[in-house]
Amino acid sequence: MLRKGGFREVDETEGWNCEAGGSYFCIRDGKSIVAWRQGMGSPVEAGFRIVAAHSDSPALKLRANQGDHGRDANWLKPDLYGSLLLHTWLDRDIRPVGAVFHSPRAGVVERTLVDLDDLVVRACSLAPHLRKDKTSPALTIDKEDDMLVLYSVDGRLEEDLHARLAKAAGVEQDSVAGFDIFFAAVEPAAIIGAEKELISGPRLDNLFSSYCALKALIDLPAQGSATRVAAIFDAEEIGSQTWTGARSTLLSSIIDRLVGKHNDSDPEASHRARSRSILASLDMAHAEHPAFGATIDPDHVPKLNGGVAMKGGSRGNYAIAPHAVARFTDACRRNDIPLQSFMYRCDHGGGSSVGPIASSALGIPGFDLGAPVISMHSIREVGGVQDIDYCERTLGVFYQL
Repeated sequence: MLRKGGFREVDETEGWNCEAGGSYFCIRDGKSIVAWRQGMGSPVEAGFRIVAAHSDSPALKLRANQGDHGRDANWLKPDLYGSLLLHTWLDRDIRPVGAVFHSPRAGVVERTLVDLDDLVVRACSLAPHLRKDKTSPALTIDKEDDMLVLYSVDGRLEEDLHARLAKAAGVEQDSVAGFDIFFAAVEPAAIIGAEKELISGPRLDNLFSSYCALKALIDLPAQGSATRVAAIFDAEEIGSQTWTGARSTLLSSIIDRLVGKHNDSDPEASHRARSRSILASLDMAHAEHPAFGATIDPDHVPKLNGGVAMKGGSRGNYAIAPHAVARFTDACRRNDIPLQSFMYRCDHGGGSSVGPIASSALGIPGFDLGAPVISMHSIREVGGVQDIDYCERTLGVFYQL
């Protein structure tokens, strides 16, 4: 998307020469991507307009070693990445996807993306006839023992699996140095609903937001004085505490480098630029679910296809800078962009986002936004078709602040 939109890739290991009005992006470890349109003015005077999202989603993940350890050797034992709705992963056809690392020669390791779409496997549930408590309607899932993935009836699991990964990467098996493999649903996303108004698909949280953030940045009609940024981080679902997560130095170092090119002799330049910047965190928000009305605050629950929701609350799990919120809300009102509202009930727990992490670490005022979604963290989530357009238009207004 970015290359087709005229953006040029820069590498963290090299020197940068980012010109005013230019469009660039930087990828860290194949996991996180930061794209920006360089402002026409100095960042110290114009600041940054940053949309922060995340690319990862809860999923089953392939463990490095797959010995039998007392179980049938033809069943894979996955790891659990993030807070999955575990029961939605049972009895679904899934396939391995991700990255294979291989060494073509000594001292060199390369990364190849793979999709083993010809290797369909499944985590299988236990029939009710075999459950100890046949009368209980509750489904209890043991995270360690109940999510085994049926790989084969009779096969040399680990040897065969590694051979398949090597073949998918187009390399010799003895050159494989590691892998980063998740399981993904075989069934593709679909447009559903009586009026074809809904999106049913995997990983809407948070590829929906990642797509809209990049699309809005690419489609900006003209360059302004401020530098506009879309930062898509990895590892949000596991706390962001990785070198590609929102707690890393990725975005901070990019800001420092871009400011330094304009004001390399001013030790306060980066701090001044940040004070003139605004950050909008873009994740998904919980939509109304009529079967579970007691779980929501009826005054702060967004509806599908009703527009992006402003997330609020006093727990610190979302970024909330009142002046920035008011400025953005006023801009949306003046541009006829609908804004909904989301807050958790006071007696319920709550999720978070990259918003408070990035905002506090960077020293940039920010707030949290989210398009509504149902069945968050399921293997398939449901969102609104119209909310894609609403989201892009909302971000267009933010980038012009």
